[in-house]
Amino acid sequence: MLDALLSELEAQGNTVIRSVDLKDLSANVAPLKGVLIVFSGDWLASASSGDELQVALQQVREQCESCAFVAVGGRTSSLFDVLDRAGIYRLDRINGVVRNPAYYNPPVAGITWRVTTTPTGETYTVPSIFACGATDPGVIAGALASWLGG
Repeated sequence: MLDALLSELEAQGNTVIRSVDLKDLSANVAPLKGVLIVFSGDWLASASSGDELQVALQQVREQCESCAFVAVGGRTSSLFDVLDRAGIYRLDRINGVVRNPAYYNPPVAGITWRVTTTPTGETYTVPSIFACGATDPGVIAGALASWLGG
């Protein structure tokens, strides 16, 4: 499913950098604006406890002006677990229960951050959560574009 989505994004004219080396992740995306970083949900689940992944994601989040993280297929909820461990997004904990927004592992789940302004003029950066039940790459690509504002 991941490969089909990446191929669809390429076919739509998006630049897709396929990289599995976490050390190169921040170097590849840091200078870019509007970056969508897509992982296999199952790969994230297997790599979620590794410090290397957490450090790489922290670097990307710190260096990238506008980025979104997405997990596709399998254990998509692991995206939020990894981001929680990395200190990038805190999962809610209510009465000792961790509340993961992708707990039921939708086919696609993601997060980005948006700047919002209150009526008094204060600005805040808030998370924007994405979940998609579709499995068709074209539908997913369209939903991602809509979510990201493009």
